[in-house]
Amino acid sequence: MILNFKERRSIMDIMMLILAILAGALFPIQGSVNGLLRGEVGNPFVSGAISNTIGMLIMLILAYLTRQQMPISAPETTSQNWYMWLGGLISALVVSANIIIPPYIGFSTFLSIYMVSQLVISVLIDHYALFGAVHHPASFNTVIGIVFLGMGIYFIVYRNA
Repeated sequence: MILNFKERRSIMDIMMLILAILAGALFPIQGSVNGLLRGEVGNPFVSGAISNTIGMLIMLILAYLTRQQMPISAPETTSQNWYMWLGGLISALVVSANIIIPPYIGFSTFLSIYMVSQLVISVLIDHYALFGAVHHPASFNTVIGIVFLGMGIYFIVYRNA
């Protein structure tokens, strides 16, 4: 979905935008509460394991509530997309980074770098239709927007200079 605010937005479009804002707002809160958990259990990987286990349980409940059949074993696939199995690994790395890095560089610096990194990779995924994504060509305005965000990170990181 390309956002064109001149068009009339559907209720679903508006709801997805609100959910995206909520997800973004929850990420630093997740890091903070996982950091508190790390302090209690004494290890970032144990707190990450607890966080991911709770997340897995919630996803299993949601799958059940939406009447999704649970596979007994890994699905047999003829797909050549081996990378589709990396989501759990990536989740563990992101949760670990969100627990370990902010105490050293601060949440604002971490999340600024995190967001621009997400945007750069997202633009590449869209532009080159990587990982089975729908092709959305990058525009000049997109690149300029990312450059400005990069400049914003500079000011956040060097705010005390």
